[in-house]
Amino acid sequence: MASPTNRLLFLVTEDWFMQSHFRHLIGHARANGFEPVVVCRVGGAPALGRNENAREQLERAGARIVPFDFGRGIGNPLRLLSQLSRLHRLIVSERPRVVHAIALKPILLASLTVPVQTGLVLALTGFGFLATARTLTMRGVATALRRLVRARLRKGAVLVVENGSDAAALGLDETRLATNVVQVPGAGVELEALPFTEPPAEPPLKIGTIARLVRSKGIDVAVDAVTKLRAQGLNAELHIGGTPDPDNPAAVSTDEIARWRETPGVTLHGWVGDVASFWAGMHLACFPSRGGEGLPRSLLEAAASGRALVASDVPGCRDCVTTTGGGLLVPPDNVALLAEALAKLARDRASRESFAMAARAGIARDYTTQRVAERMADAWTRAAGK
Repeated sequence: MASPTNRLLFLVTEDWFMQSHFRHLIGHARANGFEPVVVCRVGGAPALGRNENAREQLERAGARIVPFDFGRGIGNPLRLLSQLSRLHRLIVSERPRVVHAIALKPILLASLTVPVQTGLVLALTGFGFLATARTLTMRGVATALRRLVRARLRKGAVLVVENGSDAAALGLDETRLATNVVQVPGAGVELEALPFTEPPAEPPLKIGTIARLVRSKGIDVAVDAVTKLRAQGLNAELHIGGTPDPDNPAAVSTDEIARWRETPGVTLHGWVGDVASFWAGMHLACFPSRGGEGLPRSLLEAAASGRALVASDVPGCRDCVTTTGGGLLVPPDNVALLAEALAKLARDRASRESFAMAARAGIARDYTTQRVAERMADAWTRAAGK
């Protein structure tokens, strides 16, 4: 392979995901002497209601865009081989100093194609549907991915994780490979974009959640929990921000979404463009994930907005709630205990306000985009061998 340029190739499935979560890294890459190039699908997943100008925003931030359809499925061997071949040719052509692969599919492809002499950062944003998959095929894929990541770490790659559990899930917690792991506070948030506001008058008590409508997010559990609270006489509403993700193998069915729409006390808002306004209209934030999270951006945004948190005791959610002291944790997939936690905060305004203040202070201390950028720069430097 020819001598590398000083390019930093971000491999990410969708332009909107790079724009919404990691656009701030483009400027920091430039500040660290890299030429940022984003390799992604452009304008994909219109059903998600994402920003149609994501590519333009990434370019204005200083990145060059290279269209590439990663696809998020991994069950078609012929398609996977084609993607591997195309990505290999692209990397040979671009001659990057560092490749930064974000999320499972890019991590898989990069681990198989990036030459050993090229710096490699594998940014794990959670195990997604692999964390809750029960089929032998998906369990086999998860095992293969773990082995592949460990093999690349032995050859100098750097793993970036978003919580304190994912490195252990890869078998790295008590091995020498753990020194090749950098933990970042998710995608981070910018506090200026999420000002603290006083909650609205009550009743009703407004409980908010923002997530893609996929099974792993546990929105059905929240719907059932709020239905239970209303049956007990509590005037509560559940407000759901988010849209279906048709490319995800665990997408919620249209029939179930229709059932939610018809459920008393439940409102579906679709894609939320103004996150600050959404949380300004809520009293509580609820994140009933079944697992597979890295560190949910929407959880950080709710905490930054000064809203008490009720979340599942799973990696990522657990880290944020525990570190900030901003709320309560409940076992995943447990309607009764989720309803109990929501009711406790609904009836105890003082505790709710105390959690809310702790949540915002904790985000300001530990979960800003600046802190993410500093740790990512460390990962790039290690991978580049500077």
